[in-house]
Amino acid sequence: MSIELIKTAHIASSVGADSIDGDAIADDAIDSEHYTDGSIDTAHLAADAVDGTKIADNAIDSEHYTDNSVDAAHLFDLARGSLLIGNGSAATAELTVGSDNYVLTVDSSGDIGWEAAAAGGISTTLTDGNILVGNGSNVATSVNPSGDVDIANDGTSIASAVIVNADVNASAAIDVSKTALTAGTNISLSTNTLNVDDAFLVNDGSDTTTGTITAAGFTTSGYITLSDDTPADDTATGIIVTMTALTGLAVGELVHIDANGKLDQAHADAIADMPAIGIALTANSSGSDAEVNVLLLGIYRDDSQFNFTPGAPIYVSDTTEGDFIETAPSSDGDFVQRVGVAITADIIYFNPSLDVIEHA
Repeated sequence: MSIELIKTAHIASSVGADSIDGDAIADDAIDSEHYTDGSIDTAHLAADAVDGTKIADNAIDSEHYTDNSVDAAHLFDLARGSLLIGNGSAATAELTVGSDNYVLTVDSSGDIGWEAAAAGGISTTLTDGNILVGNGSNVATSVNPSGDVDIANDGTSIASAVIVNADVNASAAIDVSKTALTAGTNISLSTNTLNVDDAFLVNDGSDTTTGTITAAGFTTSGYITLSDDTPADDTATGIIVTMTALTGLAVGELVHIDANGKLDQAHADAIADMPAIGIALTANSSGSDAEVNVLLLGIYRDDSQFNFTPGAPIYVSDTTEGDFIETAPSSDGDFVQRVGVAITADIIYFNPSLDVIEHA
């Protein structure tokens, strides 16, 4: 007996709903030709029915991911301390961890890398007591500050009352304008110049000043006291003026005024070299006329030239130009002028008489 297979042509066109189930369909009898487009949806797929082998390479791109759907667990593993960066090819790349005390840097091309801290980064270590200061190359440098340092929180000034007089170097040369001087009616400060007008210095104590005060004029209703301290060798205390001297004048020489109004050595053997009016306190060895300081009245000391008897009168020498003698000249034609009195063997009180007597 022959059995003919039943084909679709032998099946009536009307089939009841759900009248054909899976048992009535031969294996592999239904293929893609028997599905209409879009007829299979997710409800007809078994759970986990589609695996990686059913997905074509590069078939899934960013359009198929929802926002924040890829978490760190689904990224490739990074070594400890590594970073994801964009490299020079605009691709995502792994930057492995740097060495100890290395810092991240960016070059002019925008590439990120590790670089030793000494080349421009900041080290994680700092010597005990040191601070970081920018050096001349704009690099943070470890510096040990000396003394007590108290910097205001804005970093631009030193806190009040931190620096005292002992902290200022003797050669600091601080401008007067940086001091606490308060100007008034008779005193003013211009840059580093102190100007005093009309009123002078007032002091109700017995203080002592040193140095030289230069003034256009000086008036006192009392008296002027010169120091009674012994002057140093070749120096004087008293009334001192500055005058023009001829060349060759030495310190400690008696001087007179010549016919041109200039100073030269006094000499008791010629009236043209008299009278002595002062003692040269500075020399002129310049080879031309120069300004020198001259003692007109006061106390003068010369350890090498003088060897007088205390209380003895002192005269202009008739043998050596500019020299002093203790005995008055006695030769005919000499000129006698008393210029002072010896206080000690090396010190004289200089107060010259302008009267000159010719010895006959």
